[in-house]
Amino acid sequence: MLDLHTGNRRFVTSSDIVNFTKLADALSSVHYVSCDEEGLLDTMDNTIKHIELCPMKDFHVQIGILIIGDEDQFRKRPFFSTLITPTSPLQIDHGNTETLLIAARNEVPIFTESLPIAGATAPATIPGTLIVQNAEQIFAITLAQLVNPGIPVVYGSWATIMDMRYGKVSEGAPELGVFCVGAVQLARYYGLPSFVGTCMTDAKIPDAQAGYEKVLTCFPAIMAGTNIVGGLGVLDSMETSSYEQLVIDNEIAEMMTVFTQEHEVSDETMALDLIKRLGPGGHYLTEKHTIKHMYEHYIPKISDRTWWEHWKSTGKSKDARERAREKAKQILKTHEVKPLEKSVREEILQILRSQAD
Repeated sequence: MLDLHTGNRRFVTSSDIVNFTKLADALSSVHYVSCDEEGLLDTMDNTIKHIELCPMKDFHVQIGILIIGDEDQFRKRPFFSTLITPTSPLQIDHGNTETLLIAARNEVPIFTESLPIAGATAPATIPGTLIVQNAEQIFAITLAQLVNPGIPVVYGSWATIMDMRYGKVSEGAPELGVFCVGAVQLARYYGLPSFVGTCMTDAKIPDAQAGYEKVLTCFPAIMAGTNIVGGLGVLDSMETSSYEQLVIDNEIAEMMTVFTQEHEVSDETMALDLIKRLGPGGHYLTEKHTIKHMYEHYIPKISDRTWWEHWKSTGKSKDARERAREKAKQILKTHEVKPLEKSVREEILQILRSQAD
């Protein structure tokens, strides 16, 4: 974790789980939060958003039913899903298999995510890596359907390349975006929703490299029509998390939605009468049509669009990382999430303690 106050890299603490979850809960383009079983209670206490839990055990289903209060309602609309990751090439271990079986039996949606590395755990070529990824996906999805026909599954990919100079996986490689497009197309071919690991970077801090790599890996998948993207808030090839980067990535994601919106073509939106009336040399600033539609334009929260003199004279001559840091601090100071009911929380703790014993 990059410390929010010092900027230094350090190990994650339980306080980070609480604060990172709370920050994610407040951000508009973050629609789910991932956690493991150790962080589940803190995660549930600090977000009302969907939770991707991995690994999954039978007692997690018990906790889900406890919170919803009704087993049938939980099965109809579980508030968490799970993630299974085949081991490339072409394997799936015991732990992931167990998670898949438990989820399928209990109507918990399953993200099946393959992570082949071109040149290491998959052929060095784009088509070869996609074939390995697709085989792993089809196996995992088929297994889930054999256990429970119709169980919701999401076709997922986090395929990328090995940088042979360092013997290190590259998460900011442009090829990652190409793999994502291939995954989205394959998912659509099978009639499945898609989840791809985009918005990724090898940069160590929220800098220019982080910005261009995240956009270049995310944009192709968005334009290909992916349903879900992952990677928000992570740096350093997924080795480091950052509060500031999560705020910046939320803004990147908001901007990406501009490209996915449908635009109505009508007499109102074409504004032909207005164009004819104002003619050459006219301006639209004071028109009612402008006032009516100007709120449709995206307004950033972190990006600076002022002119140079204003940026300097108002004492706001800060870069995006500094502005994101201030935004994160302000959210953590003011954002409140209703925690679990005390009685429910105590029952969950008893379940967790019994598993520890």
